Amino acid sequence: MPPRPEAPRYREPAMALAALAQAVEDFFEEGYAFQVNQREIDETPAHLRSAALTAMLPARTQAEGFYAWVRYLVWLDGIRELAPSLVLTAAEAEGLAVLRRQRNKFQREHPPCHHCGMPNAEGEYSCHACLKEIKH
Repeated sequence: MPPRPEAPRYREPAMALAALAQAVEDFFEEGYAFQVNQREIDETPAHLRSAALTAMLPARTQAEGFYAWVRYLVWLDGIRELAPSLVLTAAEAEGLAVLRRQRNKFQREHPPCHHCGMPNAEGEYSCHACLKEIKH
């Protein structure tokens, strides 16, 4: 089990939840950008790969602590399937609720390809992974 990071804090809880929601959105968009650019990344020489990857990924908008918390929440969400009786703190429960809302939003905005299942931006005409036409 990874160490439980401390939940990011703000004076106003609503601000912390909004910042967490933005960090979760950034997290999903980073993953999507990585998938979209996978071929390019693989073809980049190893010594240039880190710089190329940084240039391809969207900029982060929150402090690093929020992204550590998001990674922990993603892990925790997966573990909860295996250990549903796991007791959560209030911050974990709220964080998981934010994670699920943002995941649902991302999935609505990036429907899967009917051929290969990879997410694509809403309105795309062809899948970035398998290059087949997307049915709308």
